[in-house]
Amino acid sequence: MLLVGAPSSGSPFIQQLCARLVPGSSPIDLAVTPAAGATEANCFIEVDERIRNEGGSACLGWAIWETQFVFLEVEAHALWRDASGVLHDITPKKFGLPRVLFLPDPNLKYLGRQIQSRFVPLSDNAHVTAMIEAQAALFDLMNRGDRADQHGEIVFLDDEAVELRNIQYRLAMATIGAAEFANAERARRAL
Repeated sequence: MLLVGAPSSGSPFIQQLCARLVPGSSPIDLAVTPAAGATEANCFIEVDERIRNEGGSACLGWAIWETQFVFLEVEAHALWRDASGVLHDITPKKFGLPRVLFLPDPNLKYLGRQIQSRFVPLSDNAHVTAMIEAQAALFDLMNRGDRADQHGEIVFLDDEAVELRNIQYRLAMATIGAAEFANAERARRAL
């Protein structure tokens, strides 16, 4: 089983990572309070909608997720800043995760296209490496050509449908291997 969540903002490793990603910025540990009707993985649109309806502004940056013993994912993310200046994460998360570790980045710009996540391996395990490589291949396929500007469901035909199945298979096999590695690591550390 892969355990996913927000890492501790006080971890020296996380502090060093954040300092490298956005010098001068500090990570914020924040509760997720999804807006009614909001959809997962749609933060930029959800925040824009909230601004249109209630005012405030967007705060762009990076959500940092830890898949225990496997990798950190640094994902482009948007928060809503209300009129009082308080930040809110209004976008629901996978698995109903209740908290996010957010690193504000004043230089991040959202131009309507997906922004590729960065992955930081927490191990040199071959399955972890394969999982990260498969994630990159999937992003490249999903955002190839005109699809970079599309949102919602994407349909693949012919050779690209075969390519998608191959990437999904590689990702599934790597995920199984990474989960076995993580389970063994958890058991080893529990001794």
